[in-house]
Amino acid sequence: MITGIVVALLLAVIVFQYMIIKIDKDKRHEAGHDKLTGLCNPEHLMQKMKELPDKKKNRLIIYSDIAEFKLINEIFGIEKGNEILLKQADIIKKHAVDGYLYGRVGEDHFVVIADEATFNEEHLYECRETLQNVLSDSVYNVRVCFGIYRTDNMNESLSFMCDKASFAVASIKDDTHSFIAYYDDTMLEAAIKYKTIVDEFDDAIKASEFKMYLQPQISAKTRRLTGAEALVRRIKPDVPNLMGELEELRKAGFTIEMDDFGSGYSSLNTLKDINVDVLKVDMGFIKETKNVKKSRIILASVIKMAKELNLLIITEGVETEEQVDNLTKLGCDVFQGYYFSKAIDVNEFEKRYLYRKKAG
Repeated sequence: MITGIVVALLLAVIVFQYMIIKIDKDKRHEAGHDKLTGLCNPEHLMQKMKELPDKKKNRLIIYSDIAEFKLINEIFGIEKGNEILLKQADIIKKHAVDGYLYGRVGEDHFVVIADEATFNEEHLYECRETLQNVLSDSVYNVRVCFGIYRTDNMNESLSFMCDKASFAVASIKDDTHSFIAYYDDTMLEAAIKYKTIVDEFDDAIKASEFKMYLQPQISAKTRRLTGAEALVRRIKPDVPNLMGELEELRKAGFTIEMDDFGSGYSSLNTLKDINVDVLKVDMGFIKETKNVKKSRIILASVIKMAKELNLLIITEGVETEEQVDNLTKLGCDVFQGYYFSKAIDVNEFEKRYLYRKKAG
C-alpha cells in the first residue's frame, strides 16, 4: 500500500515538473515568436543572427512590404488582412532551407535572411501571385514589393539591414511594373537629398529666397497668349535637380517640361529615362552653327519625334516672323521668345496680358 502511494507521488512530481518545463518552454516560444504567424519576432531573429556560424558569408536580406496594407484592413476587414499575412508566412516557411533565418518585423513587413548562393528569386514571384489571388473576386489588387540588401557582415544590426532594404522598396513603390529592387548607395543618397530639400523648403519660402518671372507663350494658330512659363529661382546657389523629385512633382499634378532641348545637358538619353509632358526646343542651336540647313533638318526631326511621343512642343528663342512661319509649318504648338516678349515681372505680365484680355 505504502509503495503504491510513493509511486503515485513520484508520478505526480514527474508530471508536475514536466508541466512546469512545458509551460516555461511555451512562454519562451511565445516571447520569441509572432502570435499571428508563428514566425520569429525581431528580438528572437536578432538572437539567431548572433548564433550564425559564418557571419562573413554572402547573404541577402529580403524585406517585404505590402502596399497600402492599412487600406486593405479598412476595406476588407482585419480577418482578410490576417489571411494575407498568414499566406505570406506559409510561403516563407515553405521555401526556407537550412541556414535561412526569417521573421515578421512589422505589421505587414517580413524579412528573410538567405544565403545568396542558394536563393531563388522565383519564390518571390510565387509569393506575389499567391497574395494577388487572396482578393481574386475584387477589383483591388494586393501588391507586395521586395527590397533586397546584399551583405557579408552579420554583425550589422537587423534594423540597419532592414532600413537599407526598405530604401530599395521605396524606389519601386510607385512603379506598378516592378516589385523587386536591390539596394545600392544611390538610393540612400537620393533619400537624403530629397529630405534635405523638403526640410529647407519652408525656411526658403519664409526667407523669400524664391523669385518668379513669367515669359508669355503664344499660340501658333491664334497668335494669342496661351500660357506662360513660370521661372522660379532660388537665391541659394546649391537648388539640385533630381529625377526622383521631378517624378514626385509630376504625380502631384505638375506639368514637367524638358528645357533647352538641343543644347546644354538635354539629350535623347535623358528624354528616354524620365517622364516629361512638354519638350522645349531651343532655337539657339540653329543660330550658333555654320550649317543652318543641317540644323533645320535636325529641328524638323526633333519636332516630328516629339509629336510621335505625344509631347507638347514649345519653341523658345523665337525672334523673327520668318521663324514663326517656318515653325508653324513644322508643327510647333507654342512659341516663346523675344519676338513676342522677354521675361517680365508679374505686375507687368498682368497689365499687358490679363487686364487687357478682360478689357477686350
